[in-house]
Amino acid sequence: MNRTVPGARPCGGKGGTSRSASESCGELRLVPPRDTTALRNQFMKKLICAAAILAAASITNAQMLTNAPVVSVKVGRALFLKNCAHCHGADAHGDDGPDLHDLDWTDKEISDRIRKGKKGQMTSFAGKLKTTEIESIVAYLRTLK
Repeated sequence: MNRTVPGARPCGGKGGTSRSASESCGELRLVPPRDTTALRNQFMKKLICAAAILAAASITNAQMLTNAPVVSVKVGRALFLKNCAHCHGADAHGDDGPDLHDLDWTDKEISDRIRKGKKGQMTSFAGKLKTTEIESIVAYLRTLK
């Protein structure tokens, strides 16, 4: 008995599927038609997800590679109170050290003074403070008016 079933392909021959041991040539195997649109949509969703994950990973890796700490006025104030206030006063108006309000020095000059100090007048902080910590202190000093 040979019936034609829509969507069915013969078990062997042109365009057919391979036969298993339980199939014989006379049987028809029902194979659903392929929906290429659904497959394409599914593939695109997976591709977009993979691209988003890779993009997020590359941003995170770039941040880790640059290891760029952020200069912060808040951090600068905390560092100033811990390291500088005993000479310059908690309000930076001076005590043993000079008043630090309205400095007419460049940021580089201030950074260099903090880093190198001044013989007989100011301790060097080169080994104690990191570059970004010094930059944070400079950012804090710039807020003093």
